[in-house]
Amino acid sequence: MTNRSTSPATHGERLIQTSSRCVTETFIAAHNFEVTGYSLLDGMGIGKDINSSKFSVSGYDWKIRFYPDGWKEEDNAVYASAFLLFYG
Repeated sequence: MTNRSTSPATHGERLIQTSSRCVTETFIAAHNFEVTGYSLLDGMGIGKDINSSKFSVSGYDWKIRFYPDGWKEEDNAVYASAFLLFYG
């Protein structure tokens, strides 16, 4: 029993390779979102959130969304969750 390969390299054909790259600009910024009275938010409920005000970085709007008792049931109200939201 013989093993025949049909790959281009075995027939003397040239393997063409391509590549691409994404180069993005980076911006560094800071937004202070202070949650005061955090202990009063304990027990607020899973999936219940508080939000920062919108802030802008390089012309794009953002917001921070914070879930004191977690974002979903799997968090079991043991973990807090925070998300950075893009508003365009």
